[in-house]
Amino acid sequence: MERYDAPGAGPDGARAIAPVRDGYRWSPVSRRAFLEALALDGNVRNAASVAGFSHASAYQERQRNRDFAYGWDAALVLARDTVEQVLYDRALHGSEEAIYYHGEVTATRTRFYPHLLLALLARLDQRAQGSQSRRGAARFGDVLDAVAAGRDAAPLFNLPLPEEEDWFDPMEPVDDIGFDDLRDGHDLRDEPEQGRVD
Repeated sequence: MERYDAPGAGPDGARAIAPVRDGYRWSPVSRRAFLEALALDGNVRNAASVAGFSHASAYQERQRNRDFAYGWDAALVLARDTVEQVLYDRALHGSEEAIYYHGEVTATRTRFYPHLLLALLARLDQRAQGSQSRRGAARFGDVLDAVAAGRDAAPLFNLPLPEEEDWFDPMEPVDDIGFDDLRDGHDLRDEPEQGRVD
C-alpha cells in the first residue's frame, strides 16, 4: 500500500494549513480535509483540528455519515505505512524525554515503548483486512472527491478491485445447486464427491 501524500503536505507529511471549518456543521469540504489529514498519520485529533472541529465531533460525524465512516477506514489503511515507520523508529531508537529538577531541564533520557505502537499497528492491520477499507484506500482520491462533492461514495467501497474480480464474482452461483433445490430438500450429502473413487 502506498503512502497517501495530501496536496500541500511537506516531505514528512506534515501540513501547515488553517482550519477549514465553515459554520458549526461538518461540510463536504471539512470532511475531505479531515480525511486527507487522517490518511497522513492516522491521528484523529490532528485531523479534526485541520478540519476545525474537536475529535469528539469527528467521532459523532462518523456515526451520522456512512460515507465519511467508510472514508475514515480507508484513510487509516493508508496511514498504516506512516505508523509502521514511526513504530520502527521508536522501537529501535526510542524517544527523548527531558528530565526536570526544580523547573529546569537537568538531563534527558531515551524512553522505549514499542508495545503501544504495536497495539496500534495491530488495530490498523485489522482494518486493512476489510475488503471495503482496501477498496476505499485503492480509490482514495475518488473517495475524497465524492465526499467533497456530497455524492454517494458507497459504490467506490462496494465495487471489487481488479485483483478481486479474477476470483470473485458476486453474481455467479457457487455451484449448480440453487435455492429451489435446497428448499425442496436436496441434500448435498447424497451427492458423490468430485474425484473420489470408491
